Amino acid sequence: MCLCGDFMTSDNFNWYWLHELGTILLDSDDEAYLRTAINRFYFSAFCEARDYLIQNKIYYNEKFRKILHSRSGNVHSATSLIFRRAHEFRPEEVGLGIDYSLTNLRKLRNIADYETPSKDFKNIAIESKSNSYFVFNTLRDL
Repeated sequence: MCLCGDFMTSDNFNWYWLHELGTILLDSDDEAYLRTAINRFYFSAFCEARDYLIQNKIYYNEKFRKILHSRSGNVHSATSLIFRRAHEFRPEEVGLGIDYSLTNLRKLRNIADYETPSKDFKNIAIESKSNSYFVFNTLRDL
């Protein structure tokens, strides 16, 4: 079932499509497919979260606004930090859940991208999918 219409798009690109691609790749037991699925789950959730902050002008402070609009590698940690600290997410603690999921997804993506010898990529991919889906559903409900 495609939930694409329920999620934001950026420049006519729907980041949930990367999540769906990860789901397709997850059907395989091939290590390359599973590593790629983990990567797609991370980037789909990260880009959706980053774009949510930009579209809603939630920056926490001017420094993070500049980082979010940059192509710097710091945008990854800044996105998580804004969800953790911004007052817009404090009352429900929803930002902490998104921060946790993004941080976990990045850790799992780093394992998939850099770790040798092989790990249990099937279970890592399943965990990544769950975290990615949490981010999409939580942002949709905000």
